[in-house]
Amino acid sequence: MIRPITPLGKLAHPRQAIDILDWYKEILLAGREIELVVSFEHVISVVNKELNKNNGI
Repeated sequence: MIRPITPLGKLAHPRQAIDILDWYKEILLAGREIELVVSFEHVISVVNKELNKNNGI
């Protein structure tokens, strides 16, 4: 499953994934740049939260 990062730096909910991927595609096809700055610690934190949710912790 693809879980893109939202413009706010969070993992997208699976139901939002298609809309967000389309949004990114439109921006890139228009020749605009996307700047996304997310720290490694933030990514690890978000991934751990998702894993804990999926494991019922």
